[in-house]
Amino acid sequence: MQLSRTLAACLSAGLATLLLCSCATDKSASPQSVRQRFVPSTTDSASANWTALAPFPHVFGDPQVIAHAGIGDTFPVQESGGPVLFNVLVLAGDDNHLVLEIRAAESPAKKLNLKRNQPASLSVGPSQFEFSYPAIHVSSADPPAASKAMLIVKKRP
Repeated sequence: MQLSRTLAACLSAGLATLLLCSCATDKSASPQSVRQRFVPSTTDSASANWTALAPFPHVFGDPQVIAHAGIGDTFPVQESGGPVLFNVLVLAGDDNHLVLEIRAAESPAKKLNLKRNQPASLSVGPSQFEFSYPAIHVSSADPPAASKAMLIVKKRP
């Protein structure tokens, strides 16, 4: 009987210690959400990647292209399987702004100075498009900088 009380007391004390230790664990060591900076690179040989112009999240909303591009990269804006409406060239930029050149076959190239988190509208052909350069947040376990900027191009009705 004494042995079972002693064992029960030890188990209770051990469980209480385990619970206290897990509650006191330093949560700052776990990954946190941090803003990823855009740091242009002249040595990044990978080209841009992008989606087709489609509603996001694929069931509602305005059609949009999501692209990741660095300085000197070009990506098309087109509906899936459709003709290219125009191309976007990233001419220059940094973590705060990008300079884009919009190239459509039927009109002269247009330059657009796009600031971080400040969408800008532009008519291309008969349609209106909204360009944005949003802040990106990643896990603190991921690299804090990227050589490709994320761009969103939305086709407005």
